[in-house]
Amino acid sequence: MPGTTHTGDWRAQLSPQHSLPVQPNRDRMNPAASTPARATSHAGAFARLTAFLSGHRCPGCATPCVGWVCADCEHRLNRPQLRCVGCALPLTAALAAAAKPDALQATNTDTPAAAPRDASQPPPQTPPQPAATRCGRCLSEPSPVAASYAAFDYAAPGDRLVQALKFNQRTALAAPLAVLLAGALPSGEAAPDASSCAAQPRFDRILPIPLSPSRERSRGYNQSWELVRRLPPALGPACWQTLVRTRDTASQMALPHTERERNVRGAFAVQRDVADLHLLLVDDVMTTGATLFEAARVLRKAGAASVTALALARTP
Repeated sequence: MPGTTHTGDWRAQLSPQHSLPVQPNRDRMNPAASTPARATSHAGAFARLTAFLSGHRCPGCATPCVGWVCADCEHRLNRPQLRCVGCALPLTAALAAAAKPDALQATNTDTPAAAPRDASQPPPQTPPQPAATRCGRCLSEPSPVAASYAAFDYAAPGDRLVQALKFNQRTALAAPLAVLLAGALPSGEAAPDASSCAAQPRFDRILPIPLSPSRERSRGYNQSWELVRRLPPALGPACWQTLVRTRDTASQMALPHTERERNVRGAFAVQRDVADLHLLLVDDVMTTGATLFEAARVLRKAGAASVTALALARTP
């Protein structure tokens, strides 16, 4: 306005009753106090922006993310779960208390107690167990496998990851899923006569559950083999075509539980020598165990010393 003197500070134009208090800049007074929180906030915002611009979405929940899955899904996939070592079903607290130690799996009893975990660190994949335990059914019924393990339950978000690998050509997921698969094995799990030498493989052979030739041609790959060939070499050599399917079978998913065992009976054959070998048998999903158990029976009949079953997901 004409006749008005302008100053460099807009506060000087306010009347005394409207003047604003000038607060000290605490960040400038103590920069170290706000730097970590500000850096964390900026890093989170940058990660969200990067995820949005890249267009990548978590295959487990469709949330934009920069990792192979979002942080929430990764936490849920790594959640510790006590399982029956006979069938890999989750054990509730009551079942775990009632289950009896299994002498066949006594190698797990010498696992040292876990040290207190920093709350900021992700939980371990395999929960510490004082002794290998089996559910009531596995205690009363003999099993063709020495033990059964699973990485996570066939439920969200794990079921979506398995479906993406199995049906949607997302074979790139096999590498991070194989890390979870290997983590499902207890640290002390090994072939019964394995040496304590760390350089010795834990299993003589690692075999995938085979698909029928027609189904593998239509899909273009065997999802179990994609997992097996990405497992750490220290577990043992991955072997293809040791166990084969002799006939097509109906999809196990479409059958009631009572018919699944009959559906796969006689569907496998061994075409390479497995005599006296300790084998790790891998499948993507274990629902009732019918497929893995039938394959294990055939391998044991062919002379295998032991068969351990390992599934990516277990239907609870």
